[in-house]
Amino acid sequence: MKKNRFILCLLASVALGGLVTANVLDTFVLPHSEGTVAEEEDFDFDVASSSASSSSGSSSPSSSASMESSSSSKETSETAQTTSSSTSNEAKTTVSLLSSTRLIDGLDVPYHLVDIHLARISDLRTSLATDSEGNYGSNIVSSLEEMVEEKEMDGPSVLAAINGDFPFWKGRSGYVVRNGVTYRESARSSGEGFALDKQGNAYSYEESETSLSELGDIYQAWCFGPTLIEEGKISVDENEEIDGMSKSNNQRTAIGYVDPFHFYFLATEVNGRRSSSNASSFTLYDLAKTFSELGCQYAYNLDGGGSSALYYGGSTLIDSRDLGDMVYVVER
Repeated sequence: MKKNRFILCLLASVALGGLVTANVLDTFVLPHSEGTVAEEEDFDFDVASSSASSSSGSSSPSSSASMESSSSSKETSETAQTTSSSTSNEAKTTVSLLSSTRLIDGLDVPYHLVDIHLARISDLRTSLATDSEGNYGSNIVSSLEEMVEEKEMDGPSVLAAINGDFPFWKGRSGYVVRNGVTYRESARSSGEGFALDKQGNAYSYEESETSLSELGDIYQAWCFGPTLIEEGKISVDENEEIDGMSKSNNQRTAIGYVDPFHFYFLATEVNGRRSSSNASSFTLYDLAKTFSELGCQYAYNLDGGGSSALYYGGSTLIDSRDLGDMVYVVER
C-alpha cells in the first residue's frame, strides 16, 4: 500500500514538474507567433517637407537654448553631433544628438535627446522583431543593434533608433499600426494610444473611446503611454507613475512631436543603482517638463526600464534587453 502511494506521489511530482517546465517554455522560450510581418519598405505614400534643412552642418538641437533657461536643467559634459539624410538636392533629413544631464532630487541625471527634422514623413519608421521566417510574436525579440543591422542590410542607413512599446508581449492589447500596416485592432479597456498619420500629424487618444477607423489614414500607432504632452500642455501630474509606483528609478524612452516634420527621441538614464533608494531618475512629470520646454505639441511615453534603448550615429548609447520593436530614422 505504501509502495503504491509512493509511486502515485512520484508520478504526480513528475507530472507537476512537466507542467511547470511546459509553462516556462511556453512563456519564455517557445515562440508565440502572431503572424508574418508585411513588407515594410514598400511605402505607398511620400509626404515631403518644403522646409527641411538643406545642410548637414545644422546647429545643435534647439533644446540647448530652451533648457538652459530652466532652473531645473543643468547641462554638463554636453556633446552634440549631427548627421543627415539626402532625399533630394533641396531637402535632407537631419538628426542631432544632445547628451546632457538634468538636476533631479539634487542629482545630475543623464539623458540623450535626438532632435529630428524630417525631409519626408516616411523617413520615420518602425520595425517589429521577427524570427528567421519573418514571424512576429509575444516573445519573438531582438536587440536594438541587431534590428538596426537587419534594416541596413537591404535598406537605407539608420541615423537613430529607440525602442518602441513592446506591443505583442504576452497579454498585451491595444491598436498596433506599423508603417501603414494594421497588426492589431483590439482596443484596451483603458489607456491612451498615440498615432501618427500619413500627413505627419501626431496625436493621442483614449483607446476605449476611439475606433481604429476613426483615426483615419494611420501610418503608426503605439499602445503604451501615458500621454505626457497633449495639445501643448503637460497632461501628467507630479505624482503620476506607471502602475502607481511614484518616482520609481527607471530609465525612460519617449517620443515628442512639434510639427509634422519635427520630432524628438528622448532616452534617459539613472543616477545610481536602480534598486537603490538613493538613486534618481526622470519621473513621468520630468519627462513632460522636458518636452514642454522643447515646444512639443504632443509627447508620449514608450516602454522603459530594462527595455529603454538608444542607437545613434552607428553606436548603441543605451543598451537594453532584447526588444519587440523599434522606432527609427533612415538616411536615403
